[in-house]
Amino acid sequence: MKGNFCEEFDFLNEEKKQYFKSCVAKLLNQTYLNHLKTDGVSFNEDYLFVVENFSLFQAYFTFGGYELTHHQEINVLSLQNSFSFAKRKFDKESTLYLLGLRLLFDEKIKESVGSSAVTVRISEWIDKLIDYGIKDRKPNFQSMSKILRNFASLGIIGKNKGKWEDLETLFIIYPAILLLLPLENLESALASIEQEEKANDSTETAIDDSLAIL
Repeated sequence: MKGNFCEEFDFLNEEKKQYFKSCVAKLLNQTYLNHLKTDGVSFNEDYLFVVENFSLFQAYFTFGGYELTHHQEINVLSLQNSFSFAKRKFDKESTLYLLGLRLLFDEKIKESVGSSAVTVRISEWIDKLIDYGIKDRKPNFQSMSKILRNFASLGIIGKNKGKWEDLETLFIIYPAILLLLPLENLESALASIEQEEKANDSTETAIDDSLAIL
C-alpha cells in the first residue's frame, strides 16, 4: 500500500469515508461479508467496496489485531481476531445446527448452476436435520429461530422476508459456511455423531464446541 493509512483515508471523499466506516462496522459485527445479497442474485455493494479498497481496510484492521482475508475462490471476506478471548464459541445445539447447514449446503450446491450460494425453505431445513440424524424430531421453533438469527448476524445465512419460525420462509446459505466449518472439522463432527448414535446416548454429544470457534 502506497503511503500510510491516514494519507490514503484522507484521499477519499466524504461520502466514501462514511461508507468506509459503515463497512468497518459491518465486518466487525458480521465476521463474514458475501458477494451476494440475501436474494442470491444481486451483488453486495459493501463487499465490492471493501474489495476495491482492500489494502486500506486491511491496514486499518491490522491496527486492532484483526486479519482481513479475501477468499476469492468463494467470493467471501472474513475478519478474524488473533486473540483467543475475542473468539466466539457455540453451544452444543448451535454446533449441531451449523453441521446441518454445512451438510445441506454441500448437498444443494451440486444442484445450483452458476451460483456459489443455495436457497432453501425452513420446512426443507427441518426435514434435513432429521434425515441427517442431527435431530430425532422437529426442533423447538423458538430455539431454532434464535440460533438461525445468530448465524445470520455472522453472515453465514440470510433471508429477505418472512419469519425464521415460518415453514415457508426462504433463506440463503452462503459459502462462508465453508470457512466456519471446514472439511476436516466436518468429517470429525460426522464421525462423532455416528459414534453417539451407536452408543444410543441422546443426552450428550461428542462434537467439540471448539470447531465452531471464530
